[in-house]
Amino acid sequence: MPVDYAKQLKQMGFSDDQIAQAKVGGQLLAEATAKPKEHKYGRYKSKWEALFATELDYLKAAGEILAWEYEPWSMKLTEARVVGSKTRPGVRFTPDFVVVLPDRRLRVVEVKGYQRNSSINRFKMAADRWPWFEWVMVTRKSGRWETIL
Repeated sequence: MPVDYAKQLKQMGFSDDQIAQAKVGGQLLAEATAKPKEHKYGRYKSKWEALFATELDYLKAAGEILAWEYEPWSMKLTEARVVGSKTRPGVRFTPDFVVVLPDRRLRVVEVKGYQRNSSINRFKMAADRWPWFEWVMVTRKSGRWETIL
């Protein structure tokens, strides 16, 4: 059950105007407590991510992997910084999948259709910062998954 932040703030004595201006994680309270965005492919943001998740389910059933999670965490790559009079947010990377291999190593998998320089750079920054994970970027070609990084 979602937390009713507005109700809690009201009980603490905040006015309706103050509650309307309240922010949670940088978002206005009304936006932060809104229903999560629905994606065309269920919980996945692309058809390829949904397809890759299905493949991971098969690998788990076959015993080739122990477990997997979709977008389990977000990694901070850089801190927020002030440019002129504005504060720019830091750079973050959220891996598409984290897979637990049979030897309990973690493999971070990024599924890419079109490879933008910014997403490739974030992937490389995260791989450099956390080298104890195995990092893989894949794409789909001719009906097969191909490793591109």
